[in-house]
Amino acid sequence: MAPRKQLPHGDALANFMNRIGFDEFDDIQKLIKKRWLLVRIDRAQSLQYTCSQLENFCDILGVGDAGSHRSVLMRRVNYVKPDFGDTNVVKIFVPKLNGRRNVNDVMFELVQAWEAAQHYVVTNYAFHTPTTIDTNTILDEWAGRTEAEVLTDIVDARSAPKAKRNKRQHFLVTNAATLIQIRRAKTTPPVSSVVSSNDPGLLPLASFSTPPSGIVFRYRDVGDGSVKSFTLRQYIYDHQTGAMEHTRFAAVLMGPLRIGKTPLVKSVAANLAMVYQQGGQSDPFALIINTVEAMPRGTDPRVRSGVPVIADDLRPGVPRGGRPAHTVEDMKVIGDIPDGGDLSARYLDVHFASMMPRLFTSNDSEPHNFHPAFPAGLFDMSNEAVLALDDHTKALLKRFAFCKIENSLIPAAISNEFVQ
Repeated sequence: MAPRKQLPHGDALANFMNRIGFDEFDDIQKLIKKRWLLVRIDRAQSLQYTCSQLENFCDILGVGDAGSHRSVLMRRVNYVKPDFGDTNVVKIFVPKLNGRRNVNDVMFELVQAWEAAQHYVVTNYAFHTPTTIDTNTILDEWAGRTEAEVLTDIVDARSAPKAKRNKRQHFLVTNAATLIQIRRAKTTPPVSSVVSSNDPGLLPLASFSTPPSGIVFRYRDVGDGSVKSFTLRQYIYDHQTGAMEHTRFAAVLMGPLRIGKTPLVKSVAANLAMVYQQGGQSDPFALIINTVEAMPRGTDPRVRSGVPVIADDLRPGVPRGGRPAHTVEDMKVIGDIPDGGDLSARYLDVHFASMMPRLFTSNDSEPHNFHPAFPAGLFDMSNEAVLALDDHTKALLKRFAFCKIENSLIPAAISNEFVQ
């Protein structure tokens, strides 16, 4: 890191705070899933010493002194518990990024604004402005922007007097239609299917061969290592006990083909949708995806609390075309019902809102085949072996519950109609 002295103090950071805003934290425990952090620190320590303390668990973009305080701008590289060493943290600020499709643009703006607000700064980055204007440079600039922001960029270029347009504006005006077509072809993710709770093709839960009270999900309790269970009734809602396990667990229904797993999870999701969305402006619905990339993106109104997600035959443990299998960190987000989260995906990052119940169907017979991060023989392990697992694996066990179906769930009289 090379120091740069006497930078001007501007109001760009204050403008950023007014327009975008920050969430403020004093408790480090709440930061496990936050990627971008602006940390205010004690002025007693040197900037170089602070860098040496923090660089092991994050990408440090810069450490600065604004006169009245010092701060560190950092990007987390994993979701382990933050360790600030003996650095005295005064306050932690997290930019409000949830639901924003233009995260890259927002963070680029924050980096510039933060740097301009420092009197003395040690930086670990350099700004690159392309000198060649072509299709790739424009599309790179537009990556992550909303359609409205792209169209605004084109309109601004067109509104500039022709004689005073720069090279970029000339290129935009001349090639606007083609650029939009290419961008849409590159950034349009697979379409998410929707199942309405009023769909006449849904099979009532009471019509399945095994009633909800007889379908049992198992999980390992990471507190004592034991095998625990709950029924599908308790997953949805048990009026006798008040259990609503869908608020804690992602449910994985495993078993061979053509036994009715998909019709069952559709009916379960429809019931959950009616619980959370009753009285809304549209019919209650659930999303159906077969890859994470098929999730709606950004500010899509379907990505909100109370919308169940059915991951039909999702295979998170195998490579996805040219992309690797989902990592353990991905699986933590995919299975995190109470808090949701974001994960990297093709086209744009995927966001799960808090309290979006998640149901999976799988043709695998064991959790380890569903994803190799789950230990082989999960439900045959001793309690002691479970307690000895690493923290990342335990985090998965806290999020997922499994049910193995061996016989058809569909009554013979209607199996030809409902089995998929």
